[in-house]
Amino acid sequence: MGEAPGRGGSGSAQVSAPPIPIEKQVQFLKHVALFKGLGDGMIAVLASVMQMRKQKSGTLICEEGGPGNACFILASGQAEVFTGKAPSEQMICTLNYTSIVGEVALIDGKRRSASVRCKGDVTYFVLMRDEFERMVNGGNQAGLRLLDNLTRMLASRVRSVNQKYADIFSQSGETIAKLNEKMKALQATVEGEGEAAEDGEDLMKMIGYKDGRTT
Repeated sequence: MGEAPGRGGSGSAQVSAPPIPIEKQVQFLKHVALFKGLGDGMIAVLASVMQMRKQKSGTLICEEGGPGNACFILASGQAEVFTGKAPSEQMICTLNYTSIVGEVALIDGKRRSASVRCKGDVTYFVLMRDEFERMVNGGNQAGLRLLDNLTRMLASRVRSVNQKYADIFSQSGETIAKLNEKMKALQATVEGEGEAAEDGEDLMKMIGYKDGRTT
């Protein structure tokens, strides 16, 4: 999945996000799978190179076929993952805060396989692929640890997909509708559904942000 210029990264749908103290960002990111096991110092380094954006409902965060130039981490709200265009969109799954979107692009930079759309107002972090590559190639320890976590996470996802794929075709007598349902679930796994942290907290609630102001 890639960022949709003028639709997700900028434009009239973008609204200003409140200033968020770095310690609150670190507290939130500690619950994101991609940052598992990283110390506060390393997470703070990574947070310092990420952008934070807030978009209104219906805005595309990234678009199918778009450039794979960034990874997105949902900090608040929900986002829908889908393929195709209206009226023939195919909904894949809904992602919650702490979910990661487009992380494969950090490694291969290929064009997006699906679109991601804000379901309600969404605040999210943006880690650009160029910035990630600069950190890794420069031997930055935070960047290298993030790469290690990313590799492990994707490997685990591949194993899960392989198992589900085997299960689908090991059972005879399935109806076309049932097979289609299972293939949709398989694609949702590919997109990272179910990887959001159960103990994570919405970042906007964490800082007491409500109705356009901090309480």
